[in-house]
Amino acid sequence: MERKAIIRRAARILGILMGFACIPPALADAQTISYKSVAGGREEERDALLCMPKGEGPFQVVIFNHGSVVDGSGWPGASSQGYRLDRVCEALASEGFVTFAPIRETSPRGRGFDRYEEKYREIVMHAVDHAKTLPKADASRIALAGFSMGGLVSFLVSTDRSDLRALALLAP
Repeated sequence: MERKAIIRRAARILGILMGFACIPPALADAQTISYKSVAGGREEERDALLCMPKGEGPFQVVIFNHGSVVDGSGWPGASSQGYRLDRVCEALASEGFVTFAPIRETSPRGRGFDRYEEKYREIVMHAVDHAKTLPKADASRIALAGFSMGGLVSFLVSTDRSDLRALALLAP
């Protein structure tokens, strides 16, 4: 793909992400799945939203890291505050990306919770590894994207990995 086409596509995707609160339902439905992760050195089951594009694949993968509103209110509790993680997931899938959005907290921390915790880095590192194993995923084309706390976590994870093809940070 030529450079200008890549830039246009990146701008379109960033536009989708920035307008996530008003995105209409997409063709790909978000589903909540469980996967094995590690946090604080111990293995545990963790939830994530998964959206698959239509078609055979393999497709590029986006690991989308949510804002701290989901850490505080949980998923789908954050949707009542206008934070529609499912719509972000669906919109990215409708653009042809396998989208994996790990939920960092196993239970809501309370409204207003917005502190970074070192376990978030570990959780997202494992989410990247898990996303590579998903059906239709092209493990050689992985991107991290994040909003707010998810942008910070995405940046920190990106400094430890050499297997990422792209990074999109929104208000880290």
